[in-house]
Amino acid sequence: MTEKIDPFTIKVQEKHAGKYVALKSFLEPIIVAYGKNPHRVLAAAKKKGYDKAVLLFNGPWR
Repeated sequence: MTEKIDPFTIKVQEKHAGKYVALKSFLEPIIVAYGKNPHRVLAAAKKKGYDKAVLLFNGPWR
């Protein structure tokens, strides 16, 4: 059985809780960098070649 995923649902791991994540794009939600400082996360994504990365904050897990 194939799991149907809403295109705007992004799956992240617990290690990303309470951190900023940089995604390749909204249509390709692949995490390319993450961390506590949004400026550093975007800089890391750009250094990897993702100049148009999307930055999101992943709230804490319950």
